[in-house]
Amino acid sequence: MSDRIGFLPYLPCPWPQSRPSPTVPDTVSVIIPAYNATATIAYALKSCAWQTRRPDEVVVVDDASTDGTGIVALAWSSQNKPATFGVSRLDCNRGAAAARNEAIRLCSGEFVIYLDADDMMPDGRIAATLQEFYNTGADVIYGQKQWFEHDHTQRKADRRVSEPAPGNIVGGTGFGCGAVAVRRSVHVEDGLWLDESMSVGEDAELLVACVSAGLQVHCSTNVYCWRRKSEGSLRNRGNWGLMRSWLRVKHEAWLDGYGVRPMPLADRGRVLAARREAGWAEI
Repeated sequence: MSDRIGFLPYLPCPWPQSRPSPTVPDTVSVIIPAYNATATIAYALKSCAWQTRRPDEVVVVDDASTDGTGIVALAWSSQNKPATFGVSRLDCNRGAAAARNEAIRLCSGEFVIYLDADDMMPDGRIAATLQEFYNTGADVIYGQKQWFEHDHTQRKADRRVSEPAPGNIVGGTGFGCGAVAVRRSVHVEDGLWLDESMSVGEDAELLVACVSAGLQVHCSTNVYCWRRKSEGSLRNRGNWGLMRSWLRVKHEAWLDGYGVRPMPLADRGRVLAARREAGWAEI
């Protein structure tokens, strides 16, 4: 499981999944999945605290870290006294999608801001995102990214993030969870959760699921994520080809109507075989 190159092995859920908390109107929750992030999580949390419009709630879900990530997060919260703050821990390492899903069940904000434990938010992100929700009526908003290596003040432009047009819908828009915000109803009412079987690329799959469900998706020109670049990052260790292929298999009926070329049967069979090997049933 440690290399996470394809589908994560299916594990029977060892903890009772939380029933979604009631949603509180006009409030904002920041959710942070974290795994062995002691070196970076304080920076992510700091970027929550310096917001011009502070979050009403911050929820960290520790994905069974072995380095004390949850303890570092709690120590930071005790010193900085954010609004409502919570840390939950999964009993076994299940991946970022499972940790995000648990954070969404636990949080209560009408608007959910995604943040990764190794990234940071610009100080005006929450205020600007709320304004765009009100101006556009969108269900999902995602924005531009800048990247840095060690010093977040030394940032460079990332590749341009674009609208989910037919030509780039399968993993080609630059959509990434670190720059995403959603109405919580997208998950708890519409039932569009992140695919926990995917080692990487669950964000691209979420985009296709939202667009295919007819939700209003808005691509912002604002920079919403400062992305930390690291050679050891999970982003660099996943089988992106396999994950994009699964995305096409999972949504092939809708993508056919979108004009995306269908997968050859041999490739489709390879993807389904990889899922079976990991213990996930075919959909």
